Amino acid sequence: MNTFMEMTGSPDPAKVMQMLQSMGPEDQERIMEHAMNFMNRGIEKSPAEERTQFRKDREKFKAAAAEINSQQLHSINIRHSFDTKPSSGSRKGSLVPTTVKDLSLGTTHRGKILEGTICEDPIFTGSSVFLLEDRQGGVIKVAVYNIPDASWPVTEHIFFKGRTLAVQEPYYKQFMDGSLGIRVDDPSEIVDASSASSPSDFKTLGNKCFQAKEHQQALDFYKKALEAASKPRQELSILCSNRSLCQMKLGNHLLAVALSGAATHLDSGNAKAKHRLKQAVEKQGLNSTQWARQEGVVAWSQLQE
Repeated sequence: MNTFMEMTGSPDPAKVMQMLQSMGPEDQERIMEHAMNFMNRGIEKSPAEERTQFRKDREKFKAAAAEINSQQLHSINIRHSFDTKPSSGSRKGSLVPTTVKDLSLGTTHRGKILEGTICEDPIFTGSSVFLLEDRQGGVIKVAVYNIPDASWPVTEHIFFKGRTLAVQEPYYKQFMDGSLGIRVDDPSEIVDASSASSPSDFKTLGNKCFQAKEHQQALDFYKKALEAASKPRQELSILCSNRSLCQMKLGNHLLAVALSGAATHLDSGNAKAKHRLKQAVEKQGLNSTQWARQEGVVAWSQLQE
């Protein structure tokens, strides 16, 4: 029976030096070149580069599987405790959406959830590996361990290209081959993505992000809610007002003026929109009774109190 060995432990530096000293110059040069390639893989890549590298890796592992019986491919994991995802413990409250660009290396993102679509055919390396593209176009590798009877067929059945899913509290790390990605030790942390499609769905997600002080993501969800809205004036007014508050939190006061002004225009009874309009005007420094007409701003003759 053939065995696939996945080395996830750290090599002993003394033994590595001893091995290098026993080699000839050509072999030493080859090993050092391999080490440089390893370090270069730890550099964050563009989505296109991630896809290209993932396809190359898939071809490599597919070729290896063709030489042996893929049904007999087993994983021997030699790992230290630091290599696995730290225990999550009990979660409190709902999870807030995050994106690939907001992930921090070496961090378990407590209270966050990363949603996306599998954008390439998966790989079986002893773990099930797929490439996930988030709603902003960010791409990241995800390796899932401890799937019962994991194999090429199981991996391709579960993590097929085009499936939408989410990773709860993603652990972003550097793998032992030098590449960067998310490690999942508990398969139950892979869940179906939210089915948000209505304005109220996106608004709820925006509210969650805002409460978590993720103002840019809240802004994005409120925008999606606006795009999905069936155009009732009161709902649009609320969404414009919410986006105005996000822009103020991000320091974009001129945009906040435009959005809160639009909200007030859509629904003159929206008290929050009027209050945010007044705040935005004060922060931008515009005269509250004589509006300057500036690019990107809807101008009114006076601020309604």
